[in-house]
Amino acid sequence: MKILAAIFALVLLAASAGVAQADSVPPGDPKIILAGAGNSTGVGETFFFGSDDFQTPSEGNPFIDFQNVSGVNFDSLTITILNAAFPDGALTCGVTAFFSSCTADPNGKFVTYFGENGDNFNGIGSGSPSSELLAFFFPRFDFEGGNSHFQLQFVGFPLDPNNPIEFEGQANVTTPEPSVALLCSVGLLGLAVFNKKLRPVATDRA
Repeated sequence: MKILAAIFALVLLAASAGVAQADSVPPGDPKIILAGAGNSTGVGETFFFGSDDFQTPSEGNPFIDFQNVSGVNFDSLTITILNAAFPDGALTCGVTAFFSSCTADPNGKFVTYFGENGDNFNGIGSGSPSSELLAFFFPRFDFEGGNSHFQLQFVGFPLDPNNPIEFEGQANVTTPEPSVALLCSVGLLGLAVFNKKLRPVATDRA
């Protein structure tokens, strides 16, 4: 039982480190920030884009604007880097709208935004292409049931016009967080050990 308790403590420590990773990445690492937006390009639950699609203001970070026109609410959003050559472990995330949390893949290939927290963090709503024109003239209002316009900002990315970075966006991916998966694994291991201790020892009967 002491060995099992030690394993459980180590897994809890690893899970805590994984959740905190997005806030403890050294300065200078590439970061994807999710924010609100105005007029934008309509996308479905799965969409693709590249760094050559970014808007590059004279001041501030490169960004790209989207509108959810899928017909369903985005309860989570995962942005994946498709380039195999992108350096491992060099990605983190930030969120200022729609969700309460985000997490970065330890291998530096994707970030996920998730979590509801009151009226201000209820996911990305679904709009329609026709609402883009209304949003342009009335950016403070949303006419299609929830704020459907969102922006991705890219901080510290190595942008090369001759070698663009390709991305995939995917909403409503139902994969468990790494910390949850680790805790579930430890729970199953504990049940297996406990069951083995309770199992009666077979005896030979002459």
